[in-house]
Amino acid sequence: MSDRENHTAAELATDLERLALARASHDFEALVALAVRLEARWRDQGDARAYSTVVTRACDLLSSAPAEDLARRSAQTAGLAGRALRSELERPFDAEVELLRHLTSHQPAEEMRAERAGWWLRALRRFETETDATFDPDAVPVLQSPQLDPLSSGLPNQPTEEPAAEQEAVASRYRHQQWLRRESPIFTDQAVAAIARLYGATAAERASLEALFEHHQTTPAHRERILHAQTSGAP
Repeated sequence: MSDRENHTAAELATDLERLALARASHDFEALVALAVRLEARWRDQGDARAYSTVVTRACDLLSSAPAEDLARRSAQTAGLAGRALRSELERPFDAEVELLRHLTSHQPAEEMRAERAGWWLRALRRFETETDATFDPDAVPVLQSPQLDPLSSGLPNQPTEEPAAEQEAVASRYRHQQWLRRESPIFTDQAVAAIARLYGATAAERASLEALFEHHQTTPAHRERILHAQTSGAP
């Protein structure tokens, strides 16, 4: 890693430790204040992966922290997740899914329903577009190890940077497809239930929801599941 990457990794480790210590102190308000400061700090730095790591960890700790007011705990956790979801940084998809899951125990104000439903629908669409229908889970990529050079001192030949990068890209795509297949059915159930809770069954609310379906190119199958969950109460 470069000096800059090493510095960022050290800063990240320090801030994650600060969050853990704040959680261990059982001072909920101190944890909230620290989480808010770190969210803003890492958002301003512009490192999407580090930012996502900090915010998802902060949400995990907030959601499990002892608190006298459980509704406030849910609101603070959802508020932090919402700030991250509004961020223009391109978060890893797994981080976005975890942030959305931190919204499920909090019902937003009416004026925020469309925004929140849009986040869920956007993620549902992303599962659809990123899943490769031709993916073969049995085709596990094999990473090539450096070969020994018989004419040298026994040290392995160093692979060129490009083939090594290509191998890692193939392995990364495989891991991502595995993750999509594993998480998609679980997340779909959560998204359907969450969106159905946000909207009632009146004609006006149905029209608002239909507009969101159109905007986010929601599949007919997901649309029908959400509408069914509204009336039946079951995803």
